[in-house]
Amino acid sequence: MEENILSRFGCPFKIITNNAQVFKYAKFTNFYHKCNIIIGHSTTYYPQGNGLVESSNKTLVRVLKKTITENQRN
Repeated sequence: MEENILSRFGCPFKIITNNAQVFKYAKFTNFYHKCNIIIGHSTTYYPQGNGLVESSNKTLVRVLKKTITENQRN
């Protein structure tokens, strides 16, 4: 987080997460408190849209897998 985000863009005022467990670990919460970053959690306002994103992501993954298996040297 410090090397990739804070060093490039500076310290954000607020970070919005997707309620994943990784953002609730003690290391992350201590880091947020140390840097005075407010943590916000997103909610699913439009579940149909989330389903569309998931289906398009599946299609992209399928196409990428085919490309990789055909051209493994690349």
